Amino acid sequence: MGKTASRRLGFSIIEVLISVVILSIVLIGLLFSILVYIRVNQQNDIRNIANQILIANLEEVRSKGYSGINPSINNGSTSCQDALVNKKNIEVRFVRDKKVIFGKYFNITNNNFLKIKKVKVEICWFFRGKFHSINGTVIVK
Repeated sequence: MGKTASRRLGFSIIEVLISVVILSIVLIGLLFSILVYIRVNQQNDIRNIANQILIANLEEVRSKGYSGINPSINNGSTSCQDALVNKKNIEVRFVRDKKVIFGKYFNITNNNFLKIKKVKVEICWFFRGKFHSINGTVIVK
């Protein structure tokens, strides 16, 4: 009966190490989520700018009229990727202080019987080593 029970006044080293490991795992997951959010947000910003370029080019083609549209609009490029890689028909914009180069290609289909031209406008770019593109079509009389 002479022994008194000892009281714990703090955490053991094992408890502290386990809590540090758990906290590290949570923080790594949080950091990964933030990085994914930043990448997706940047990709969406680039896509929004590509949409703005597409709309502006569709309006420009529409305003030229039937006789104002000819194959020289492509500056010698054979596809959007060709225009982008060889810098034949490009537009440069800055997204979050990063230079992004967009290629433009116009596929013109002429219908002489109906006196209309169908113009498919394609905007393309590279993001993180992958090729991306969007397109829209306008019919001009």
